Amino acid sequence: MDKISNIRKALVIFATIISANMVYAQGVPDWYDESSRRANYPDNVYYWGIAYGEVTSSSSGSKVIQKAEQDAKAEALSKILVSLKSRTTSSAVSTAMTTANGVDEQYVEQFSSLTNINVAFKDVPGLQSQHYKKGSTVMAFAYVKKADLIRYYDRKITASLSKIETALDNAAELVRHGEKIKARSTAQTAVQYVADLENAQRILLAVSSNADIQSDESSKLTKRLVALLAELKNSTAIYLDCKAYAHDNKPYRLFSNDLKGILSKLGCNFVNSREDADWVISVEADVSRENHVSGAYFVWIDGAVAVRNNATSKVIYNEQISSISGTSDGIKGAHTAGYAQASANAYKEVAKAVGNKISEIIKQ
Repeated sequence: MDKISNIRKALVIFATIISANMVYAQGVPDWYDESSRRANYPDNVYYWGIAYGEVTSSSSGSKVIQKAEQDAKAEALSKILVSLKSRTTSSAVSTAMTTANGVDEQYVEQFSSLTNINVAFKDVPGLQSQHYKKGSTVMAFAYVKKADLIRYYDRKITASLSKIETALDNAAELVRHGEKIKARSTAQTAVQYVADLENAQRILLAVSSNADIQSDESSKLTKRLVALLAELKNSTAIYLDCKAYAHDNKPYRLFSNDLKGILSKLGCNFVNSREDADWVISVEADVSRENHVSGAYFVWIDGAVAVRNNATSKVIYNEQISSISGTSDGIKGAHTAGYAQASANAYKEVAKAVGNKISEIIKQ
């Protein structure tokens, strides 16, 4: 009986040991020791990284875990970066953008900053992290499957090519309609998409050197972009037709200069021929009312403003100065020295109101 009892006790102890070992084995992740890590996450299938942390009486456990996982991710990414940095040959996209002739420097700088290796590698999809705590030691593991990266960046290249083509088509249409300011904004978006394309191609080739990066299509679209940017380097051309009169019915020529000063901030240049202009702006202004009260001279300026798109020959705006300013008699100027100075002050205000309105119109 005692023998049977001893056997039963032994079986219970054995079962307890086995059960405890099974629980422990189930709790230990498959990347904890090097042999299982190599077996479950082979280098030809995964990028992975390991990092450690130590929880102490003065450290927060959650912060130690967070830091260890971040370090493990950085370690995994460093393996892709090594391959990325080793690719010293410039792509067709990069070469076309950085050696482009006749392109405004701002676009080249924009492309260079967006394809900086730290920007290009800011976010990697599918990169996961886990941790395992044993005693006070935290072990973190980060991993991403190469096949997932290849699929992601392959789709990103296709999407970027589509976005670039759409942006270029839209910008070309704007140029045809004489809307170069809007075309520049669209072209700037296209530069962003080309940078996305370049980054995706570089990372994809770092992961898989024989990957299809659709180089012929990307080269063709990049050349289109460079040609468009060279065309847009020429400023928006404006023909300004100003007829402004002061209180004595004499032409007030300074108004035209004030208006040009405001519009030039848009990157516009002024041409001497209507035929050479993208936009024809006509302003006719005159004194609508005068008043003299207690030593002060007051002058109100009113008139009409018209904006024509020369590419379409359409007048897209035609309005009274009083309507622009929201006043019944026009824009007022005052001075104690006489009507001439009051007219000059009024025209400075007219230039601001009309210039801001025209800027708003041609930027739309």
